[in-house]
Order: sequence, then C-alpha cells, then structure tokens
Amino acid sequence: MNARDFETLFLYDSWAMDRLLAAWQQNPQAVPDMSKVLAEGLDQDLTWLVRLTGDTYPQAVSPSAFADMVRAIAEMSRRFADFFNAMSPVEMGRTISVHEHSRLPFHLSMPMALTHLVFLHATRRDRMAALLQEAGIAVPRMDFMAFVLERGEQKP
Repeated sequence: MNARDFETLFLYDSWAMDRLLAAWQQNPQAVPDMSKVLAEGLDQDLTWLVRLTGDTYPQAVSPSAFADMVRAIAEMSRRFADFFNAMSPVEMGRTISVHEHSRLPFHLSMPMALTHLVFLHATRRDRMAALLQEAGIAVPRMDFMAFVLERGEQKP
C-alpha cells in the first residue's frame, strides 16, 4: 500500500466518524460512555501522530462537551491530512521507533504503523456503534462501500 491508499482509509474513518457523531448528537446523554471512548481515541491518535512525525508530544486534551469533542476530532483529522499531504515515497519507506512505557523500543515500518492505526480506528468505530445500539440510537450505514458510493468514485 502507498500513502494515498492509507490516506483514503483515514478519509473513510473521518467520514464514518462524522456519521457516528451525528447519530450520537441526537441524544448525547443516552450514551455517556461515548465521551470516554472518543477521548481515549484522540489520545491514541495523538500518540501515534507524534510517533509518525517525530514531533514533540503536546499536552493531551480530554474534551468533555460535545462541541469540544467535535472540534478536537476535526483538528486531529486535519493534522492527519497534513501528515499525508507532506508524505513522500521516501517517508513511506521509513522505519519508526516505538517506545511503550518502560519497555525497550521496537521498530515498525511506516506501512505497519499506519495499518495498526487503521485497526485502532476500526475498533473505536465498532465500540461507538455498539454503544449507540445499546442506547437504542440507530447506527448509520458506515461501511466502506457506502463511503465510496457517496464520494462518487469507482475505486479509492
């Protein structure tokens, strides 16, 4: 996979997240755990973005109000878009060093790191959809084919 393939997966995730947030906005009080899932997700994204870019780790933000959460998610989407727009084929071949707590560092290729992040996003979407469903809120269609059809593309 190249950087554009991963960028498409991140665009899909942003599209699906917008649909889930719109469903949650109908009755945020019915799903209080959603804020926790989203805050954890934002922290994971920030951690991985720092790993991918080599930037310094900014202070984590844990928004609690719905509007603040939507703004934080939009900002994170913009930061990932900037990351992909700046990525060259050379960057895609780069290896990153990951430090997990006090363990020794391990190394991941850029595609492996991005694949891990795509998996984290899919897991988060599944958790959010389950919370909405448990609260009796209709879960929107958010499969990849719906994303492709809505964008009017034959193939991402």
